[in-house]
Amino acid sequence: MKKLLILCTAVLFCCQSPQPEQSEEDTGNVEVSSRADEYKQAFDQLYNALMASDSAGAAAAVSADFLSYYMFSDIDTVDLQTEIQNWIDVGTRRLNQSIETIAYTALTVKEGDYVGDWLQVWGMYSATEAGVDLSNPFFANARMRDGKPAEMILYFDRLGYYQKLGFELTAQEGN
Repeated sequence: MKKLLILCTAVLFCCQSPQPEQSEEDTGNVEVSSRADEYKQAFDQLYNALMASDSAGAAAAVSADFLSYYMFSDIDTVDLQTEIQNWIDVGTRRLNQSIETIAYTALTVKEGDYVGDWLQVWGMYSATEAGVDLSNPFFANARMRDGKPAEMILYFDRLGYYQKLGFELTAQEGN
């Protein structure tokens, strides 16, 4: 948990550049959105459906062109059908899946490549796998379209999760 907190703090501070002085009318390229609660409900709807292996509920919770991007993972980019199948596969091994929200906010980017509304969620995913109770911190950044996630960028500690299950990291020869 401490490593995730340090990582999130580092990302927030490293990604910010000094802002020039602004007049009261100029809020820069990003502003806080008043739609955070609405967007968080859409996020919850998606993940409750995924944890329940509810394909129709997951499809209803996202935009038609939904994509997920997994950072620091062997999975790279997946569409909704692959995402649903991944959660169905995981559901055969895990019990008591839940997500606890630690914090969330919504932002609106006014121009540039990332224009639009975004929901950011910091949370804790928990489950029981192979008789081991696991908790894994995550950070999700979702671009919202028409009140639903259109794309999701996910960060989570895959190595820590597997180590809790008893796996050991060994270096490959020559590396």
